[in-house]
Amino acid sequence: MLYNFYPASSLDYNSFSPMVFLVSNIYLFLKAQGFDDPVSHFQEMDATYREDRITQGIGTITFIFVVLAASAISYFFVIRSSLLARIYEVSVYRALGVTKLDIHKIFTVETIVVTTITSLLGYAAATTLLWRLQLLIEDFTTVIKVTPLSIVAGVIIIYVVNIVSGLIPVTNLLRKTPAEILSKYDF
Repeated sequence: MLYNFYPASSLDYNSFSPMVFLVSNIYLFLKAQGFDDPVSHFQEMDATYREDRITQGIGTITFIFVVLAASAISYFFVIRSSLLARIYEVSVYRALGVTKLDIHKIFTVETIVVTTITSLLGYAAATTLLWRLQLLIEDFTTVIKVTPLSIVAGVIIIYVVNIVSGLIPVTNLLRKTPAEILSKYDF
């Protein structure tokens, strides 16, 4: 039977609470084990734990930034090479009056397709592997915890980074007039 005590409850009834009973017995056990002040010992252990978590977090965040930077650089060059292969097509579109936004849409769709085929499949495989490890190893959740929120956030971050880095070469090219594009990149 669980007891629920509110601040207005009489303090005499707190001795019947399982939590009060548990905490007081843990305190007495630690005192019997030779800890003069179990509360300060707990605070020291908590501070050590938090420092270790911060150290692990810095390494994880650094790894994530390196992977995202590598992804951004690779998508920059993939879309740039696609753009250079289709430079004549882009300049003709611009000369015919196609808006910059429409050309951005073409390359955005291309980036989304390439991201879905490459990055999303790799992310799904890695997430599945981490989720399986999380189910098998209990201590694994202290390092990485796979949740629906982390999965959705990862997918969103992957698409945003790849789309933004993929559109940089397109935006740089579209700053020029169609005549400048043809004259500079004439094959």
